[in-house]
Amino acid sequence: MKYKNDEFVKDHSERDWDGYGAEPLNLKSYEWACSFIDAWPGDVPLPELCCDPDGEVSLDWPMRINTCLSASMSDKGVLAYAFYLSDRNNVNGACEFNGKTIPIHFMYVFEMVCAENGVKL
Repeated sequence: MKYKNDEFVKDHSERDWDGYGAEPLNLKSYEWACSFIDAWPGDVPLPELCCDPDGEVSLDWPMRINTCLSASMSDKGVLAYAFYLSDRNNVNGACEFNGKTIPIHFMYVFEMVCAENGVKL
């Protein structure tokens, strides 16, 4: 694992880190997320790391005001993602990350969301 963020781990390592009863950071989820970032293409914008109240790590790509592609990494390497495209078109799903290669399906969704939001890759 090349990517790591000690400050992120420190800030989310204790129960109630958010003041609302959040679970501490799930270190397996964090390790999977770091491996995901290591595998992410170098010419594509990196996600922001966030900690969910259940302790899992979210990878977020802000697009426009109040618009974001968000993917939550489980402690088993399952990436669950969601994005609201329009009144009639939402994107959500899940795929398994093998620890080395970004799932093709997720990259397709990422490219589609970027195109919808005018983000050039």
